Amino acid sequence: NDTYLLDAVGNRTEVQVGVDHGLTKPVAVDTTGAQVAGFEAIDGYTYLEGHVVWIKMTLDEVVTVMRGTDGPTLSLSNGGTATYMAGSGSKTLMFRYQVEADDAVTGDLDVTRLEMGSGSIRDLAGNVMAAEISSFASNLSDTQDVAIDTQAPLLMTVSVVEDADTANDVINDGYYKAGTTVAFDVAFDDAVMVDTTNGMPTL
Repeated sequence: NDTYLLDAVGNRTEVQVGVDHGLTKPVAVDTTGAQVAGFEAIDGYTYLEGHVVWIKMTLDEVVTVMRGTDGPTLSLSNGGTATYMAGSGSKTLMFRYQVEADDAVTGDLDVTRLEMGSGSIRDLAGNVMAAEISSFASNLSDTQDVAIDTQAPLLMTVSVVEDADTANDVINDGYYKAGTTVAFDVAFDDAVMVDTTNGMPTL
């Protein structure tokens, strides 16, 4: 630079550093903020309305998180939002997403954006990550399948079942005498489980 050491009368000093007087430890120059390495869910299965999905975000260096009133958050591919919960002082940050009734159904949940809002994420050198990041080295669906299902099964068809030589075999379709057993096949658009704890479902 343009700063010199001068003696008392203004003469410029020629400084020479001896072999034993140089830097004793490596000096790292860091001018880049932390980079997102990828995402992972604590459990990969189908989540329903009211369930909580814990999403782990891994970075390439240790960071400090300053939490704001509206961030940091993760915007998700189904319209949901995951809120930062813990991890400051490490390379791994934890986000919490609670499935809401109006969140879209998906079989492959992904992260679309990391948004700081009024919060911030900075590395140990003080470099601050961008206010919004939408490009990641690896996404949630690259590591596991996280499905979100917020829709109840839809009734598709109800039809009469007539098995030959059984109690529900009738001679004339649509006409059933007293004592005839009539069986129905009920089809839904999704696999269902029947809970008979409080009684049997009826038509």
